[in-house]
Amino acid sequence: MKKQNFMAAVFLLLGCLSDPMALLSQSKPAFTRTTLSRMDVLSRAALFESAIAEAARKQDVDPLILWTIAYNETRFRPWLTSPKNAQGLMQFMPATASRFGLANPYEPDASIHAASRYVKYLGGLFNWRLDSVLAAYNAGEGTVMAYLHGRKLISAGKVINASKRKTSGGIPPYRETMNYVSQGMKIYRWLMTQSRFPTSSLTPDSSTKNQPKSRDLTAPEKKTAASATVLNVLYDPRTGRRYRVDGSGESPLHTIDQDGPVIIAPELRSFPTGTARSTFAGVNKP
Repeated sequence: MKKQNFMAAVFLLLGCLSDPMALLSQSKPAFTRTTLSRMDVLSRAALFESAIAEAARKQDVDPLILWTIAYNETRFRPWLTSPKNAQGLMQFMPATASRFGLANPYEPDASIHAASRYVKYLGGLFNWRLDSVLAAYNAGEGTVMAYLHGRKLISAGKVINASKRKTSGGIPPYRETMNYVSQGMKIYRWLMTQSRFPTSSLTPDSSTKNQPKSRDLTAPEKKTAASATVLNVLYDPRTGRRYRVDGSGESPLHTIDQDGPVIIAPELRSFPTGTARSTFAGVNKP
């Protein structure tokens, strides 16, 4: 019996040496949908940041763009399917998934790597203008090209930009896309202040070649990334109002006007308003 156990151990060791990825995959912690859904968005994001950094390095793109898109699309929830059938963490439509070699959109790492290939393609198409890349990821590059150059486009039997209108960055006048781009720009600026990715995740050339142009990052707002701060606020989703929290619990709450991204933080559940539990991360001046 001991001899059989010894031989089994030898074969297992040889198998691991011949396929080390199998051993690594077994050691990688698994999280259920229930567990992920109970996490705040930054905790979920942290689970995918190594894959984002790897995909960005492999395709020579800015990882902050991938992080921004994942936040915009699903808040890092890889099981989601949109009403229009966009699927998985990075919300790929089936046709786009096929274009970029993605077999299973619900597999997060594969979805991130496919998104990095898509972003590289969009960056080359729009000279790494961030607002155009974000708009194209949301509305399609054909639509953005139509509005960028003032051309009419017929796609799937639908007429796009029939009036041949030109818009800044080619951003189509769709409420969803305009909100998507506005939110994405704010998230990107915030990420620039957070040092969430090491500078080594990009090659020296890509630090200037494949990153968004600085003039495009600052165009929508006069404030710069250097002035960005993260504030704790009480956010009431019923009214959309945000109140500054000083942490003492004694002074009255003061309304703030900024409209940066809201990131859910469970630790704020002790505040009186049960439905207002959020952390505000945006470009603000105290």
